[in-house]
Amino acid sequence: MAETQDPQTTPESNPSATPSSNQNLILGIVMGAVVLLLLLVINQQFNKDDTHNDDQKLLALKKQLDDQKVTNNSMRFATGTNNAQSATALADAIKRDTQTLAELVNASVTNSAELGTANQALLDSQAANRNLQAQLSQYQNTASRVPTLEAQIADLQKSLAGAVDKLTADSIRDELSRVKIERDKLLAEIAQLK
Repeated sequence: MAETQDPQTTPESNPSATPSSNQNLILGIVMGAVVLLLLLVINQQFNKDDTHNDDQKLLALKKQLDDQKVTNNSMRFATGTNNAQSATALADAIKRDTQTLAELVNASVTNSAELGTANQALLDSQAANRNLQAQLSQYQNTASRVPTLEAQIADLQKSLAGAVDKLTADSIRDELSRVKIERDKLLAEIAQLK
């Protein structure tokens, strides 16, 4: 009965983690980081503005990604005697990928902040434009009333030529003069707004 042991408890059936399985785990982590880096690069490509500096950064990151792929492929085929060196190289690659990822995240945050500022400036200028349009409309309405007032005054002068005393005529002339000055100011402001 001693010969019938449970196969799950024998030392041969429960091997400990080998260097190649550790290497596969590290390689899996690196590949995951590369995939995340690719996703961020693609996202950055859609969100960036077309400046020359960003193009250079993107080309540098693509070259770094291609170099990383070559390094990963060469590490995948490393022999068992180079496991310590491969693990060190993988750790260095993970550090580089992490730094690149952090740079991409920082660039994305900066671009988002700049986009928010630009959107706010656009909203402010649109509000100012609406205010100027309202003022222009008000000035045009006021200016359009001036000829009507002048015509009414002329009609009054004709109909009351003999009956209007000097005081009333002076009052009407003062009102006409004030309206003309206001009209000239409004026309000047309209010219400035245009």
